[in-house]
Amino acid sequence: MERIMSHREAVELIPDSVRQYLTDSKIYSAVNHITGIKKDALETGLEWDELGDFLEARAAALLVKSEYAIASYSIWKTLWDDFAIEGFRLVDLDDQGTNLQPKDVWDQNSFGLSLENSNDYEIQLYVSLTSSSTELAFDVMKNEKSITKNWQLNNYKYNDAGWEDFMVASLPGNLVDKDFDWPRLIEARDEAIAAICVHFA
Repeated sequence: MERIMSHREAVELIPDSVRQYLTDSKIYSAVNHITGIKKDALETGLEWDELGDFLEARAAALLVKSEYAIASYSIWKTLWDDFAIEGFRLVDLDDQGTNLQPKDVWDQNSFGLSLENSNDYEIQLYVSLTSSSTELAFDVMKNEKSITKNWQLNNYKYNDAGWEDFMVASLPGNLVDKDFDWPRLIEARDEAIAAICVHFA
């Protein structure tokens, strides 16, 4: 039986800048504020003696924004990468849509990839990391229409937490926190995989 990665090992995959962003409310607020300023603009009302600090803060915030994509991809890989179902393959990167660029991962607070088969089925698998919650989301589509609406799962709700046409497992707390319920996240992942496999059995 394959060994399940521990919570500590998963957290170690997350860059330090993102760990601080997810766990420190002041850093979280500052980064969100600074990244919301247009890249060719300065903070409104900025004084000359504040310019150096602002530029340093912007550079640090942009690092968090870039490394957030790395963190999201690393956790996605940890949770979903071993998922395999006969007849399905990962959709080519060129056809995965716009959710793989750091800006898009940041704006959507999520990272996801899709699998497809030759019968017009598509499986979408996502992960979302925020300071207040960690979410797994998935959808199974036939001819680009969701078929999961009536699935009954213990850890998932349909159309929950802003995820339209997705089954979502939303766990309170950020994944970096030492008290985060990692076993329940693994349980939710396993439940999703089992449900998808049963559907295509």
